[in-house]
Amino acid sequence: LKCPAIFPLAFFSGDTAATRWYYTTLIDSELYIMPKTELHSLGIHNAELSEYLMHWFSSEVHEILTRLSSLSKTLAKDKIAAALKFLAVWHSTERRSGWRRVTFPVSHQLLADMTGITRESATLTLKEFQAEHIIRAPRATILEINHLKLYSN
Repeated sequence: LKCPAIFPLAFFSGDTAATRWYYTTLIDSELYIMPKTELHSLGIHNAELSEYLMHWFSSEVHEILTRLSSLSKTLAKDKIAAALKFLAVWHSTERRSGWRRVTFPVSHQLLADMTGITRESATLTLKEFQAEHIIRAPRATILEINHLKLYSN
């Protein structure tokens, strides 16, 4: 998720079951804790907030489904390409000539975890993408993605 976000996402389903996973941040973050009943009440009494939350949640669910779909791919290259597209669209800023810089540190291990492959496979695949000038890493954990080239690949 990226800022601003509401989690756990199960809040939107009305589910009261305990969350079965954990959240971690990749950058320093500020968290605000709000009782579920208070947010629910705000949504009932504020149509603009309700509409904003509905659009935000729809976008998040769309991206989750896209990422889940990419996990069914069999080739590491296809899985990494899908993760790079996700990062380029949702977690990057525009640079020059089609390059986009991811706004947080990206390691090979993070990409491996995102895609369900080994770190070694992620490293080899990223080397291929670097040779094809689809990605570049000007410094250790800075990742830049040639958004236009990635989509034409």
